[in-house]
Amino acid sequence: MRGIAKLSAAQLGEWWGVSTANACGVLSLLGQAQIPVYEINATSAGSCPGTVAALTDVSFEHVWVKVKINGSWYAFDPSYKPHTFKSGIDLASAATTGYDAASYLSSAQSGATVTADYVQNIHRANIRSKLAGYATTLAGYLRANKPAATLDDVLAYDAEGRLRQTLIAASTTNLLYDATDLIAEYDAAGTTLQRRYVHGPGTDEPIVWYEGAGTTAKNWLYADHLGSIVATANATGASTGIYSYGPYGEPNTTTGPRFRYTGQQLIGELGLYYYKARFYSPSLGRFLQTDPIGYRDDVNLYAYVGNNPGNRIDPTGLASLGAWAYPTASGVSTYPVAPQSNLQGTSLGNLIDNSPINDPPLERFYPEQFLIGGGGLGILRGAAQAVAKGTGAAAARETAAFTEISIGAKATRNSANQLNVGLMQSQTIENLAASGYAKTMSKDGAVTVMTQGDKVYRFYPQSTGGGVLGAPAGVPSASVSILDKIVTKLRFLGE
Repeated sequence: MRGIAKLSAAQLGEWWGVSTANACGVLSLLGQAQIPVYEINATSAGSCPGTVAALTDVSFEHVWVKVKINGSWYAFDPSYKPHTFKSGIDLASAATTGYDAASYLSSAQSGATVTADYVQNIHRANIRSKLAGYATTLAGYLRANKPAATLDDVLAYDAEGRLRQTLIAASTTNLLYDATDLIAEYDAAGTTLQRRYVHGPGTDEPIVWYEGAGTTAKNWLYADHLGSIVATANATGASTGIYSYGPYGEPNTTTGPRFRYTGQQLIGELGLYYYKARFYSPSLGRFLQTDPIGYRDDVNLYAYVGNNPGNRIDPTGLASLGAWAYPTASGVSTYPVAPQSNLQGTSLGNLIDNSPINDPPLERFYPEQFLIGGGGLGILRGAAQAVAKGTGAAAARETAAFTEISIGAKATRNSANQLNVGLMQSQTIENLAASGYAKTMSKDGAVTVMTQGDKVYRFYPQSTGGGVLGAPAGVPSASVSILDKIVTKLRFLGE
């Protein structure tokens, strides 16, 4: 049901926390947010920019849901969520953080060269010390002045950006690090050791957890191929816990060891994982903050490992990596990495597109077949590479050897090759499942993902372009990846 939602100036100011003294300013703000305005009224007539008049009301087009219950029609707003407002805290106040601008500036410039154009040799140690002191003072202020019933969870960070303290349900834990590895937990005073951790040479590789200040309560941590802690055992080797996860890291329990999914810290009371640069929600399957490195890893700034959690990890919260390329202290992967062609730096994903015909045959790396159905296509090996490139007599000879699958022209120079599959998409999925491929769904349930080893098929409900030539709108399509690089796209001729 479509209609108009009208907000008074007081409502807009309360809900959005903006001043309504200048209607043109409000209109500009709405325009920057790309929020279409149906009507806006002010205390006096005029045009923007230029007119200075207070906002009286603003109207937006809105959609309500209309339902019939027990013979009566009801309309409700699906976007409405009850909310309450809490007064903020002035972080620049000496009472809340101990911040003093003159003192902070003086300590930062201690020993530095200051000119009108630049500041050289700024005192970084003093800055870190001041920031840590402000955080400690703020945490103390919150404990003393905010009742437990209204105090939300507090997380404090050190000058290096590491989570150094948690205040959850009136329980405070201080965290100690060696670089990015958490090595100890202390009580609120920071004097009593509560537990210690020993790490292996790799990234996010906790091995042993000691409970208490001594070394007798020893617990071994066991990880799977993603680095997720799946079991614990005591000093005698007896099992003390089994831990499992959903496809996006949903834990079977929020109690147990601190290190859990992909070796990250689990803040069990919050149901969140601490991924160093930001927090991750397994129930949502996404990060709660945007990616600090912007779009360099994914166009979706909140996405977790490109929605491929079964094969990829994100040790830093900045960029995803293939589980086979898990970093170690020496920088050498403990899993196979993508093969290289004789063009230095050319990965498998570009091997077909850009490499010479005499590249080393791919079957030496991956002898398995793409189990699509029909005749079954080997991995573009030998003369089949010539077919993919559409060159010479080899193309004609090899094309005749295929049954249900033929290789079409490439859409662009850098796109993967297209394969025409003489089956329906559902039949292809069934064939892969019968051949041992594991089936999962994307978080939104729209994409079917079939995985076996380092090969991944992604089946889309309709053609989304991307070089799948000849596939009209609404026709399902798919992509085939090896080592998370797309090597071909599929068009289903049986649809």
